[in-house]
Order: sequence, then structure tokens, then C-alpha cells
Amino acid sequence: IGFSLIGVSSFMGTYRWPITNGITHMILQYVLNLGWVYVLALIIDALAPNFGGEKNFMQALKVSAFSPTAMWLAGIFSIIPLLGILGIVGLYSLYLLYTGLPLLMKTPEDKAMPYTVVVIIIAIVLGLIVGALSALVVPGPMRGF
Repeated sequence: IGFSLIGVSSFMGTYRWPITNGITHMILQYVLNLGWVYVLALIIDALAPNFGGEKNFMQALKVSAFSPTAMWLAGIFSIIPLLGILGIVGLYSLYLLYTGLPLLMKTPEDKAMPYTVVVIIIAIVLGLIVGALSALVVPGPMRGF
């Protein structure tokens, strides 16, 4: 929405997404993020025994849905591109993941950090896949140049 209403400024001028592309991208990102949460929960559940935790899909789903909430809420700053840097407060999601995995997946404290790092790496890869899928479906701002 921010790229549609305010746009992106560069040395070549200001470029705005068409509003239909912005809304389509927003809806698609929402749906893909729901899938991201589900797939991440499957992976968290599958990895739990490797880190001394218990397999429990519902608990894994709670971790995968709750931990990125801070990141998603911080995304509101993207509506005004100049405030996008404030999205750094979304890093609180990493702390939520670190504290949530041992509590909900019954992982020993000594294995919580490696478990968290592995989940973060997998979450980043899944995020890149979601971004690539979204970019394939909805034209972005760079296709206009």
C-alpha cells in the first residue's frame, strides 16, 4: 500500500505501484504467510526430537504463529517508506522464538540456542521462497524501469 500511495524515490524520480498491484500483492503475501507459518510449524515439529524436544504439532504451530507477530506488526512502518527503518523493532520476534521453543517444545535449555538458529535459517529460506513466489505473480516496482 505504501509503494502505491507514496511510492519509492530514487535518482530517476518517484515510482509508484498501481494500486491494484499493491492490493493484490498484499492479499497474496497474507495468504503465502499463512502457508509459511504452517510449513514452519511442520519443520519445527519434525526437528524437535533432534534437539531433545517433544513432537507436538499444535505447540509447534503456536511457536511458528506467535513468534513472527512482532515482525508483522513492525511491518506497519513500511506504509511510509521513510519509516521503514523502524521495522527493526521486529527483531523482537527472534527473542520470542528463542523463549518459545524451549517452553512449548520442551527443549532443554542447553539446546535452545542451536534449535533457534536452525529454525531461523529455515524461516529465512522459507521467507525467500514466499518472496520469490509473490514476485512471480505480482509485478513489482523494478519492472517499470
